[in-house]
Amino acid sequence: MKRIARGLCLAAVLSLSASCIIAVIDEPMPGEDGTAFNYRKSAPFSEGGTVSLVNTNGDIRVRGWGEARVEVLAREPGKWSYPRRFRISGISSLEPEILFHLQDNALKLQCPDDADEDSVYDFELRVPRSVKIEGIRNGEGTIRVSDIFGRLEVEAEQGEVQIENFSGSLDVSLEEGNVSAEVLDLRSEDEIRIEVGEGDIEIFLQEPVGATIEADAEDGEVTSGIEFGRPLPAPKLSIKPESAIGRIILKTKSGDIRIRRSSGE
Repeated sequence: MKRIARGLCLAAVLSLSASCIIAVIDEPMPGEDGTAFNYRKSAPFSEGGTVSLVNTNGDIRVRGWGEARVEVLAREPGKWSYPRRFRISGISSLEPEILFHLQDNALKLQCPDDADEDSVYDFELRVPRSVKIEGIRNGEGTIRVSDIFGRLEVEAEQGEVQIENFSGSLDVSLEEGNVSAEVLDLRSEDEIRIEVGEGDIEIFLQEPVGATIEADAEDGEVTSGIEFGRPLPAPKLSIKPESAIGRIILKTKSGDIRIRRSSGE
Protein backbone atom coordinates (compact mmCIF):
# COMPACT_ATOMS: atom_id res chain seq x y z
CA MET A 1 0.00 0.00 0.00
CA LYS A 2 2.82 2.42 0.84
CA ARG A 3 4.44 1.83 -2.59
CA ILE A 4 1.09 2.49 -4.27
CA ALA A 5 0.64 5.69 -2.23
CA ARG A 6 4.09 6.92 -3.24
CA GLY A 7 3.29 6.22 -6.87
CA LEU A 8 0.06 8.20 -6.66
CA CYS A 9 1.88 11.12 -5.04
CA LEU A 10 4.48 11.11 -7.82
CA ALA A 11 1.78 11.03 -10.46
CA ALA A 12 0.07 13.99 -8.81
CA VAL A 13 3.28 15.98 -8.80
CA LEU A 14 3.91 15.26 -12.49
CA SER A 15 0.35 16.24 -13.33
CA LEU A 16 0.66 19.55 -11.48
CA SER A 17 3.98 20.25 -13.19
CA ALA A 18 2.36 19.66 -16.57
CA SER A 19 -0.25 22.27 -15.62
CA CYS A 20 2.50 24.90 -15.22
CA ILE A 21 2.31 24.99 -11.42
CA ILE A 22 5.79 25.82 -10.22
CA ALA A 23 7.57 23.60 -7.71
CA VAL A 24 9.41 25.59 -5.05
CA ILE A 25 12.27 23.96 -3.14
CA ASP A 26 12.49 24.80 0.56
CA GLU A 27 16.05 25.34 1.73
CA PRO A 28 16.12 23.56 5.10
CA MET A 29 17.92 24.96 8.13
CA PRO A 30 20.85 22.95 9.49
CA GLY A 31 20.87 21.83 13.11
CA GLU A 32 23.93 21.34 15.29
CA ASP A 33 24.89 18.09 13.60
CA GLY A 34 24.07 19.28 10.10
CA THR A 35 20.62 17.68 10.03
CA ALA A 36 18.19 19.63 7.86
CA PHE A 37 15.07 21.04 9.57
CA ASN A 38 12.17 22.79 7.82
CA TYR A 39 10.38 24.19 10.88
CA ARG A 40 11.78 27.00 13.01
CA LYS A 41 10.35 29.07 15.83
CA SER A 42 12.11 31.49 18.18
CA ALA A 43 10.70 33.55 21.06
CA PRO A 44 11.84 35.37 24.23
CA PHE A 45 12.19 32.96 27.14
CA SER A 46 13.67 33.67 30.57
CA GLU A 47 15.70 31.49 32.91
CA GLY A 48 13.61 29.42 35.32
CA GLY A 49 10.88 28.77 32.76
CA THR A 50 9.25 25.41 32.08
CA VAL A 51 9.28 23.31 28.91
CA SER A 52 7.26 20.25 27.92
CA LEU A 53 7.39 18.24 24.69
CA VAL A 54 5.05 15.47 23.57
CA ASN A 55 6.17 13.49 20.53
CA THR A 56 5.27 10.25 18.76
CA ASN A 57 8.71 9.00 17.65
CA GLY A 58 11.95 10.65 16.65
CA ASP A 59 15.23 12.09 17.86
CA ILE A 60 15.15 14.93 20.37
CA ARG A 61 18.08 17.20 21.25
CA VAL A 62 17.90 19.85 24.01
CA ARG A 63 20.85 22.13 24.77
CA GLY A 64 21.23 24.97 27.23
CA TRP A 65 22.68 28.26 25.99
CA GLY A 66 23.34 31.77 27.29
CA GLU A 67 20.53 33.57 25.46
CA ALA A 68 17.22 34.69 26.96
CA ARG A 69 15.12 33.02 24.28
CA VAL A 70 14.06 29.61 23.08
CA GLU A 71 14.64 28.28 19.61
CA VAL A 72 12.89 25.23 18.22
CA LEU A 73 13.81 23.35 15.05
CA ALA A 74 11.73 20.42 13.83
CA ARG A 75 11.26 18.20 10.83
CA GLU A 76 9.18 15.25 9.73
CA PRO A 77 11.57 12.73 8.18
CA GLY A 78 8.97 9.98 7.87
CA LYS A 79 10.13 6.55 6.78
CA TRP A 80 12.51 8.01 4.20
CA SER A 81 14.74 10.99 5.00
CA TYR A 82 15.26 13.50 2.21
CA PRO A 83 17.94 16.24 2.26
CA ARG A 84 15.49 18.75 0.77
CA ARG A 85 11.72 19.16 1.04
CA PHE A 86 9.49 20.19 -1.88
CA ARG A 87 6.54 22.55 -1.78
CA ILE A 88 4.16 22.92 -4.70
CA SER A 89 3.04 26.50 -5.30
CA GLY A 90 -0.64 26.81 -4.44
CA ILE A 91 -0.52 23.78 -2.14
CA SER A 92 -0.16 23.98 1.66
CA SER A 93 3.39 23.92 3.01
CA LEU A 94 4.94 20.60 3.90
CA GLU A 95 6.50 21.93 7.07
CA PRO A 96 5.13 20.04 10.11
CA GLU A 97 2.27 21.66 11.99
CA ILE A 98 4.03 21.75 15.35
CA LEU A 99 2.04 22.99 18.33
CA PHE A 100 4.00 25.87 19.90
CA HIS A 101 2.28 27.44 22.91
CA LEU A 102 4.20 29.92 25.06
CA GLN A 103 2.54 31.73 27.95
CA ASP A 104 3.88 33.05 31.28
CA ASN A 105 7.35 31.66 30.53
CA ALA A 106 5.94 28.15 30.07
CA LEU A 107 6.43 26.50 26.69
CA LYS A 108 4.35 23.54 25.47
CA LEU A 109 5.45 21.73 22.32
CA GLN A 110 3.64 18.91 20.59
CA CYS A 111 3.82 17.05 17.30
CA PRO A 112 0.81 17.57 14.97
CA ASP A 113 -2.61 16.50 16.24
CA ASP A 114 -3.11 14.16 13.30
CA ALA A 115 0.11 12.21 14.01
CA ASP A 116 -0.31 8.48 14.54
CA GLU A 117 1.84 5.96 16.42
CA ASP A 118 4.10 5.46 13.37
CA SER A 119 4.76 9.16 12.75
CA VAL A 120 8.31 10.47 13.20
CA TYR A 121 9.31 14.03 14.13
CA ASP A 122 12.80 15.21 15.05
CA PHE A 123 13.25 18.17 17.39
CA GLU A 124 16.18 20.36 18.33
CA LEU A 125 15.70 22.86 21.16
CA ARG A 126 17.96 25.57 22.56
CA VAL A 127 16.85 26.93 25.92
CA PRO A 128 18.34 29.00 28.77
CA ARG A 129 20.62 26.86 30.92
CA SER A 130 18.45 27.26 34.03
CA VAL A 131 15.17 25.63 33.07
CA LYS A 132 12.59 23.09 34.22
CA ILE A 133 11.95 20.48 31.55
CA GLU A 134 8.79 19.07 33.06
CA GLY A 135 8.14 16.36 30.57
CA ILE A 136 9.71 14.97 27.41
CA ARG A 137 7.42 12.20 26.17
CA ASN A 138 8.55 10.10 23.24
CA GLY A 139 8.01 6.73 21.62
CA GLU A 140 11.13 5.47 19.86
CA GLY A 141 14.25 7.55 19.26
CA THR A 142 17.37 9.07 20.79
CA ILE A 143 17.02 11.81 23.39
CA ARG A 144 20.06 14.00 24.14
CA VAL A 145 20.11 16.72 26.80
CA SER A 146 23.16 18.81 27.68
CA ASP A 147 24.25 21.91 29.63
CA ILE A 148 21.06 22.20 31.71
CA PHE A 149 20.54 23.19 35.35
CA GLY A 150 17.16 22.76 37.03
CA ARG A 151 14.84 19.82 36.50
CA LEU A 152 14.52 17.17 33.79
CA GLU A 153 11.80 14.57 33.29
CA VAL A 154 11.97 12.05 30.44
CA GLU A 155 9.56 9.24 29.60
CA ALA A 156 10.19 7.11 26.51
CA GLU A 157 9.34 3.69 25.14
CA GLN A 158 12.45 2.68 23.22
CA GLY A 159 15.85 4.10 22.27
CA GLU A 160 18.70 5.90 23.98
CA VAL A 161 18.74 8.66 26.60
CA GLN A 162 22.00 10.60 26.86
CA ILE A 163 22.45 13.38 29.43
CA GLU A 164 25.61 15.48 29.76
CA ASN A 165 26.61 18.29 32.09
CA PHE A 166 23.34 18.25 34.03
CA SER A 167 22.70 19.55 37.54
CA GLY A 168 19.43 19.33 39.45
CA SER A 169 16.66 16.76 39.88
CA LEU A 170 16.32 14.06 37.25
CA ASP A 171 13.57 11.55 36.51
CA VAL A 172 14.05 9.16 33.57
CA SER A 173 11.76 6.26 32.67
CA LEU A 174 12.68 4.13 29.65
CA GLU A 175 11.00 0.86 28.70
CA GLU A 176 13.73 -0.48 26.42
CA GLY A 177 17.18 0.93 25.71
CA ASN A 178 20.16 2.43 27.50
CA VAL A 179 20.56 5.52 29.68
CA SER A 180 23.79 7.47 30.16
CA ALA A 181 23.72 10.42 32.57
CA GLU A 182 26.34 12.82 33.88
CA VAL A 183 25.06 14.44 37.08
CA LEU A 184 27.08 17.22 38.70
CA ASP A 185 26.91 19.40 41.82
CA LEU A 186 24.30 17.42 43.74
CA ARG A 187 22.36 19.39 46.35
CA SER A 188 20.51 18.04 49.38
CA GLU A 189 17.13 18.57 47.69
CA ASP A 190 18.08 16.83 44.43
CA GLU A 191 16.73 13.40 43.57
CA ILE A 192 18.10 11.37 40.67
CA ARG A 193 15.78 8.57 39.58
CA ILE A 194 16.51 6.41 36.53
CA GLU A 195 14.38 3.35 35.78
CA VAL A 196 14.83 1.07 32.76
CA GLY A 197 12.79 -1.99 31.81
CA GLU A 198 15.30 -3.68 29.52
CA GLY A 199 18.71 -2.07 29.12
CA ASP A 200 21.76 -0.65 30.90
CA ILE A 201 22.23 2.42 33.09
CA GLU A 202 25.52 4.31 33.21
CA ILE A 203 25.85 7.26 35.57
CA PHE A 204 28.79 9.62 36.00
CA LEU A 205 29.22 11.22 39.44
CA GLN A 206 31.70 13.58 41.05
CA GLU A 207 33.80 12.46 43.98
CA PRO A 208 33.33 12.43 46.86
CA VAL A 209 29.78 11.10 46.51
CA GLY A 210 27.74 12.08 49.55
CA ALA A 211 24.34 11.03 48.24
CA THR A 212 22.14 8.13 49.27
CA ILE A 213 22.41 5.50 46.53
CA GLU A 214 19.99 2.65 45.87
CA ALA A 215 21.00 0.65 42.79
CA ASP A 216 19.11 -2.49 41.78
CA ALA A 217 19.98 -4.56 38.71
CA GLU A 218 17.33 -7.28 38.94
CA ASP A 219 18.74 -9.46 36.16
CA GLY A 220 22.26 -8.03 35.92
CA GLU A 221 24.98 -6.54 38.09
CA VAL A 222 26.09 -3.27 39.63
CA THR A 223 29.70 -2.19 39.11
CA SER A 224 31.48 0.98 40.19
CA GLY A 225 34.65 2.87 39.37
CA ILE A 226 34.15 4.76 42.64
CA GLU A 227 35.07 3.05 45.89
CA PHE A 228 32.09 2.67 48.23
CA GLY A 229 33.49 0.04 50.57
CA ARG A 230 31.06 -2.60 49.29
CA PRO A 231 31.82 -5.87 47.48
CA LEU A 232 31.11 -5.41 43.77
CA PRO A 233 29.95 -6.52 41.28
CA ALA A 234 26.66 -7.41 42.93
CA PRO A 235 22.96 -7.35 42.00
CA LYS A 236 22.35 -4.45 44.40
CA LEU A 237 24.19 -1.54 46.01
CA SER A 238 22.93 0.46 48.97
CA ILE A 239 24.77 3.52 50.34
CA LYS A 240 23.20 5.58 53.13
CA PRO A 241 25.42 8.33 54.58
CA GLU A 242 24.31 9.91 57.85
CA SER A 243 24.21 13.37 56.29
CA ALA A 244 23.23 12.62 52.72
CA ILE A 245 23.47 15.22 49.98
CA GLY A 246 20.80 14.22 47.50
CA ARG A 247 19.33 10.85 46.60
CA ILE A 248 20.12 8.53 43.70
CA ILE A 249 17.80 5.66 42.70
CA LEU A 250 18.80 3.40 39.82
CA LYS A 251 16.73 0.40 38.69
CA THR A 252 16.83 -1.94 35.71
CA LYS A 253 14.92 -5.18 35.33
CA SER A 254 17.19 -6.62 32.66
CA GLY A 255 20.61 -5.01 32.30
CA ASP A 256 23.62 -3.68 34.19
CA ILE A 257 24.23 -0.56 36.24
CA ARG A 258 27.63 1.11 35.96
CA ILE A 259 28.74 3.95 38.23
CA ARG A 260 31.61 6.00 36.84
CA ARG A 261 33.77 8.94 37.88
CA SER A 262 33.02 12.27 36.25
CA SER A 263 35.70 14.89 35.67
CA GLY A 264 33.06 17.58 36.27
CA GLU A 265 34.51 19.71 33.49
